[in-house]
Amino acid sequence: MDTNLGTISTMSGNRDSSRRDEDIRSVPVPAKPSAAMLAEGARAGGVSVSVAFRVYQAMISGPAR
Repeated sequence: MDTNLGTISTMSGNRDSSRRDEDIRSVPVPAKPSAAMLAEGARAGGVSVSVAFRVYQAMISGPAR
Protein backbone atom coordinates (compact mmCIF):
# COMPACT_ATOMS: atom_id res chain seq x y z
CA MET A 1 0.00 0.00 0.00
CA ASP A 2 1.27 3.45 -0.92
CA THR A 3 1.79 5.51 2.22
CA ASN A 4 2.66 8.66 0.27
CA LEU A 5 -0.80 10.19 0.40
CA GLY A 6 -2.31 13.46 -0.77
CA THR A 7 -5.86 14.58 -0.07
CA ILE A 8 -8.90 15.31 -2.14
CA SER A 9 -11.91 17.32 -1.05
CA THR A 10 -15.34 15.81 -1.48
CA MET A 11 -18.84 17.12 -1.00
CA SER A 12 -21.37 15.32 1.14
CA GLY A 13 -24.88 14.73 -0.14
CA ASN A 14 -26.08 18.26 0.63
CA ARG A 15 -26.69 20.20 -2.59
CA ASP A 16 -27.55 23.49 -0.87
CA SER A 17 -24.78 25.85 -2.05
CA SER A 18 -25.24 28.12 0.97
CA ARG A 19 -23.85 25.29 3.16
CA ARG A 20 -21.13 24.21 0.73
CA ASP A 21 -18.10 25.14 2.90
CA GLU A 22 -19.24 23.11 5.89
CA ASP A 23 -19.89 20.03 3.73
CA ILE A 24 -16.37 19.77 2.29
CA ARG A 25 -14.04 17.22 3.84
CA SER A 26 -10.61 15.84 2.94
CA VAL A 27 -10.07 12.22 2.02
CA PRO A 28 -6.57 10.68 1.76
CA VAL A 29 -5.60 9.54 -1.73
CA PRO A 30 -2.32 8.25 -3.18
CA ALA A 31 -0.07 11.16 -4.23
CA LYS A 32 0.98 9.07 -7.24
CA PRO A 33 -1.71 6.89 -8.79
CA SER A 34 -0.88 3.32 -9.73
CA ALA A 35 -0.85 2.21 -13.35
CA ALA A 36 -3.97 0.14 -12.64
CA MET A 37 -5.79 3.21 -11.24
CA LEU A 38 -4.91 5.27 -14.30
CA ALA A 39 -5.85 2.49 -16.72
CA GLU A 40 -9.23 2.01 -15.05
CA GLY A 41 -9.88 5.75 -14.98
CA ALA A 42 -8.96 6.01 -18.65
CA ARG A 43 -11.25 3.10 -19.53
CA ALA A 44 -14.15 4.47 -17.49
CA GLY A 45 -13.76 7.96 -18.92
CA GLY A 46 -13.10 6.88 -22.48
CA VAL A 47 -9.84 8.85 -22.53
CA SER A 48 -6.12 8.10 -22.81
CA VAL A 49 -4.03 7.23 -19.76
CA SER A 50 -2.20 10.57 -20.07
CA VAL A 51 -5.52 12.45 -19.92
CA ALA A 52 -6.61 10.34 -16.94
CA PHE A 53 -3.34 11.29 -15.21
CA ARG A 54 -3.94 15.01 -15.85
CA VAL A 55 -7.48 14.69 -14.49
CA TYR A 56 -6.12 12.93 -11.38
CA GLN A 57 -3.52 15.68 -10.86
CA ALA A 58 -6.23 18.34 -11.18
CA MET A 59 -8.42 16.56 -8.62
CA ILE A 60 -5.69 16.36 -5.98
CA SER A 61 -4.44 19.91 -6.59
CA GLY A 62 -7.65 21.29 -5.09
CA PRO A 63 -10.52 23.42 -6.29
CA ALA A 64 -9.92 26.03 -8.97
CA ARG A 65 -9.90 29.51 -7.57
